[in-house]
Amino acid sequence: MDGETGKTEQSNTRAETASSPSDYAEDIFRNCGQMMELFREGEGKIQLKKRFMLKMLDESWVKIIEDTIPSLDVIIRRPGRFLEEKEELRPIEQIRKVSPRSIQHLSQHTDLINDIRSDGSVTPSKLLNVFQDETILTYENRFINTLISRLYAFVCVRVDAAEECGVDEKLSTLSFDQSFTDGEKRGKIALTIELSETPRENEVVKNYVYTSDLWKRALRLRRLVSSYTSSDFVQQMGRNYVRPPVMRTNMLLKNVDFRQCLTLWEFLESYENAGYESLIQEELDSVTDECARDFYKSLAEQYVLFEKHVKNCFEPENVLDSREPDQVVPYRMKTELDPLNERDFTYTDKLPDKTPDRFDDLIALQDKTDLAVRIAIAADRILLEREKERKERGLLFRYRYSFLARLIQSDESVQSFYGELKNYILSYQKVKCSAAWGHESFRYGRNTLIKIKIRGKAILLFFALSSSDYQEKKYRIKDLSVGDKATALSVMLKVKSSRAVRNAKSLIDDVMKKFNVQKGETPHVDYSQKYMSTEELLNLPKPLVKAVSVRDEKDSDSDEDDS
Repeated sequence: MDGETGKTEQSNTRAETASSPSDYAEDIFRNCGQMMELFREGEGKIQLKKRFMLKMLDESWVKIIEDTIPSLDVIIRRPGRFLEEKEELRPIEQIRKVSPRSIQHLSQHTDLINDIRSDGSVTPSKLLNVFQDETILTYENRFINTLISRLYAFVCVRVDAAEECGVDEKLSTLSFDQSFTDGEKRGKIALTIELSETPRENEVVKNYVYTSDLWKRALRLRRLVSSYTSSDFVQQMGRNYVRPPVMRTNMLLKNVDFRQCLTLWEFLESYENAGYESLIQEELDSVTDECARDFYKSLAEQYVLFEKHVKNCFEPENVLDSREPDQVVPYRMKTELDPLNERDFTYTDKLPDKTPDRFDDLIALQDKTDLAVRIAIAADRILLEREKERKERGLLFRYRYSFLARLIQSDESVQSFYGELKNYILSYQKVKCSAAWGHESFRYGRNTLIKIKIRGKAILLFFALSSSDYQEKKYRIKDLSVGDKATALSVMLKVKSSRAVRNAKSLIDDVMKKFNVQKGETPHVDYSQKYMSTEELLNLPKPLVKAVSVRDEKDSDSDEDDS
């Protein structure tokens, strides 16, 4: 016993004071034999699982689009047409043909009669001229044009996503679980190794997405829809679309082709899936004895290193010789797969541009969030300081900005849009401009045609038009003809872009045509203003900003022109 104790103490001293790599390795291998004995007496489990993830398209949307393509093709090749009538009041010298409608209009507008002779003949100054022109801009054709645009986006997004995310994947997972008992100590070791790769053709069936007829059908649909977007029908229709919900006209409900297109529209509105799915195939593979022996030996070495670094010494009873046992460590081979769990899948299939999946995008998003938080905190601090200052002074007030003050403090783009619109309005003859505190008005005689206001970064234009005439058109107007604040200028348009400026000019032409105002030359006056602060506007001889004191915040919220 004394000899064995001496050997143990000598081994511990060498383990603690080993300085060369050879001495350190010798101590490690001496302890591995004991660990292999403990593994043999414990319980272990080895599992080699292979998971194949295959992609497949959803056939439902492919089939319904294929069923609708023939009907859509018939409508595009032979679109419906109708005669569009345009009425125009022209001088009598330019009239070549007098129609019954011209005589009826003259009888209703006797102010257009210049002279009535004794023989009963009438000489008018102007007559109504009716023009008829064939056009395809029907509601049904605009519906088909909108359907083609949505169908193109629907098909391209899903086919492109399937091309990007349709790569097959093979995931091999090797897991070790070993529990053992060492005297009063109980130990457990777990090891998991995963390897992801593209499977070979001889391992599984080839990719269902790229080799099946369904994928070829999806590619054909993308080619067809792309050709429809460049067809003569779409070129003639331009950007004439409809807004949901779709009106169920007689043509859409009773015509077979249009009814099929309406069914496709409803399907596109209700379909929210990605358009392709994933197939999961799992199987267990056998583990050879040699592989199990090598991994158990490696686990024994890792445990010995763990025990040494935790206690900084070897246990005396673990110092044995480095002989390896001839018997294989017993282990239990699994023959059945565990049930699938959603948390086992570490991948997600999503459509593009739904979430920021790149690291740079996440960093940029985080920076923007931090900046927004800092701005909000700084704004709250400034508001608290101002509120404290107002309470100390015993006065609560706020500012009322005039129209000119809002123009002075607006952006360059707002001033540019304002100058362009004002020059265009004043190009009409006998139109006068008058400025009030909060707006500018444009009059023709006693009639107020247009009113302009400025709110932040937008210009608000009010027109003396009927809002019912513009509900189905491209303009995004606001109806002011109903409610407690109903006014004669019932059409309001918000201008914030060059496109809105073009729409505003079109409405200006309509209101001038309604009041028979003649167009003249467009002036080129620069109405841009130099920027001035609120304090400078308050200190002008004629202040453009007023400081209005109020008793409480409830009264201060009643003025819509305050800031």
